[in-house]
Amino acid sequence: MTPRDLSCLFLTTLCLSRHAIVSRRPTTTFGESHHCRSNLSCSRCFALTLAVILAAIAFGCTKSPSGGEQAATTGSSARTAENEAAAVGALAQINSAERSYAETYRKGFSPTLGALGESSGSQTPSASAADLITGSLATGTYEGYTFSYRAADANPNGVIGSYTVSARPAQGGKGAKRFFTDETGAIRWTGEEREAVVTDPQIPSQR
Repeated sequence: MTPRDLSCLFLTTLCLSRHAIVSRRPTTTFGESHHCRSNLSCSRCFALTLAVILAAIAFGCTKSPSGGEQAATTGSSARTAENEAAAVGALAQINSAERSYAETYRKGFSPTLGALGESSGSQTPSASAADLITGSLATGTYEGYTFSYRAADANPNGVIGSYTVSARPAQGGKGAKRFFTDETGAIRWTGEEREAVVTDPQIPSQR
């Protein structure tokens, strides 16, 4: 039995409970509360139960997807989740790299994402190629996500005091989450099809 089937079974059981226990205050799938008062007949409660069940049928809850459709949906969801996890991990790496960069070069944070990347050949890491993140991430494209790095203007002493990084699906993946981070180390996310911003909810324990 699939999770969808279990959800539909639960909905049906909830509906039948509405008919059996008319003195309770149930809630429909639409969030509307109804009171079975003493002057409300059992037939009306039963009619309400049938209405909710028919609504569930109308929304397709009683119809399970075919094996192929279910497998495709599961596979796509798994890939999306993997890419999202990779994006969050990459943002955490960038934040860690930025702290190391600031401590090493005493110029604040890096001017570009590429400056955190790998040095070529046997060259010693430098402020322009600090060798703190992988080359693929330094290019701004990693595991199905595109990363946009924005550094603040340097102060008169040449120190960059803040930065932001946003991550979005490279192919505009519908339903995939967007992420945001900055020099605070907090990683934030949104499920809306827009760029994540500093006011979005924070993912716990990502400092």
